[in-house]
Amino acid sequence: MSFQVIISLLVAVGSLAYFIPTAKELRDSFVAGQNYFAARNYTKAIEQYDKVLSTESELLTADSVQVTLLNGDLTVGVRSASIYQKANSYRTLGLTDSAISTFRFALTRKDSPKLSVLSRYQIYDLFFQKKENDSAITAARDLILNHPFDEKVEQALYDIGWAFRFKKQYDSSSITFQLLADKYKQSFFRVRALYQIGQNALDANEWKRAVNAFTILVSEYKPESFSRTDFQNMELRANRERQIFDAASNREEDNTNLELVSKSEFKIAEAYERMNVVDSAVARYQYIIRTYTLMPSLI
Repeated sequence: MSFQVIISLLVAVGSLAYFIPTAKELRDSFVAGQNYFAARNYTKAIEQYDKVLSTESELLTADSVQVTLLNGDLTVGVRSASIYQKANSYRTLGLTDSAISTFRFALTRKDSPKLSVLSRYQIYDLFFQKKENDSAITAARDLILNHPFDEKVEQALYDIGWAFRFKKQYDSSSITFQLLADKYKQSFFRVRALYQIGQNALDANEWKRAVNAFTILVSEYKPESFSRTDFQNMELRANRERQIFDAASNREEDNTNLELVSKSEFKIAEAYERMNVVDSAVARYQYIIRTYTLMPSLI
């Protein structure tokens, strides 16, 4: 082989190495994007994620380069992570449509089922933000269909129930909440689902159904099953947030079980009042006074 041929090959190999990012360079671009994201400079973060996404090479498979998300709990290919974080950046910037389309792009990636679940969750939650409840229901059902055994299914059912509630389709809402309550007995969302079944009945002016629904809740989660500390913590919170007993408006996710049980007691009394069953209403209020003596702000 002539000297000129050897030099030409070396130059070609050197040029190739110059234009093809290494695994370290891909990781560095992603980490730079994450640092910009943490600093709330989302536009610059997107630029770094795009550096990763624009890399195309037969000699370097981006999926072989792994990075972590969710505080190290999830390891995923750098390309998939960049798509997901780019979508998160759009979401934080308020560019909802761009965020939805980018999360949908993340669904084309097959290296992380967990990231697919999270992307589907983000999509339907963004539709909630836009108050596009039909699209939210469709997207949440898509999550359930594609990931039937994931823990996010419980929340998806709960949110579908709320989407129907926002549409004032109380029967469909209650059916969904009941499905959640029946299927997921230990779910964080179970008490909240049972509460909303009663609230749906109240909002539909179906007083007897409301009494039955709230009675089921308080019979399954009796006040005496809660500790003194639960009552005291609830009293402290009541002093901070005087609106905790107002009508539900925020998917009820930040109320404790005891708060929802106590609210249910009042709702039962309210329903009896609406039916003009005065004796039952008075009896319920007397029960509340006896049961919640540790909570002067409530009684």
